[in-house]
Amino acid sequence: MFFLYLMLFMGPLQRLIVTPLVWLMPARRARILSRWIRFCARVTRAIVVRGAGVRISVEGVRIAESAVVVMNHQSVLDIPIALCEVHGPPALIPVRTRYRWGIPGISPFLRMMPYPFITQKRATMKQDLAEIRAGCARVAAGEASLVFFPEGHRSRSGEIGRFMPGGLTVTLDAARRPVYVIVGDGMWRARTMMESLSSLAGTEVRVRITGPFAPPERAEDIAPFIAGLRDRMVESLHQLRSDSGGDAAVARIAESAD
Repeated sequence: MFFLYLMLFMGPLQRLIVTPLVWLMPARRARILSRWIRFCARVTRAIVVRGAGVRISVEGVRIAESAVVVMNHQSVLDIPIALCEVHGPPALIPVRTRYRWGIPGISPFLRMMPYPFITQKRATMKQDLAEIRAGCARVAAGEASLVFFPEGHRSRSGEIGRFMPGGLTVTLDAARRPVYVIVGDGMWRARTMMESLSSLAGTEVRVRITGPFAPPERAEDIAPFIAGLRDRMVESLHQLRSDSGGDAAVARIAESAD
């Protein structure tokens, strides 16, 4: 169903309506593209909720300002969840260069926004950091948010892995924006698109958002700050797994897909 959405809906509408609007109104480029991708994320969420019986609940604070957002990485569903929950300025996510071409609807959007393209290879680390710094400038100006999955790869066990802190370190040093943490659980058995076709149905996904946290004032405080974020995420994940029903007073149930 999701592939049909990409081929028959997102791709054609983006090409015939969204892209011409961006050309005609370049001053509103970011706003147009931001609203479009959030709409697509909500449609994706609705597909998995109504088509696959996935139950998604979100609790915690609302992200409505330019910020640095850190999220754990369990599955392909993480990205639409993040795009739905990061409001305000456009959410930029560093993506691998192989996604620049070849994915209907998605690849053209990534190039138009543009998202920071990275390789996650040591040989091209300078190029990766340059891409992230370009995004940092937009965040520092309050024009965007940067969303990081600092584990770098989707978890095989659902636990939070070791961080790859390079891009996050550069961003915290350059942007100096509030930091939010998103922790999701219940998706790790559907890490890849192929696994999601067979393992996602009936899954219960719980998401907790905390923050804002003030960024470190000094460069030497960034590494301990990132380590503290990881500890906070590990604790939040364990709480999600131990809580039976969560806090109904702050829960925002996302099954309706807005």
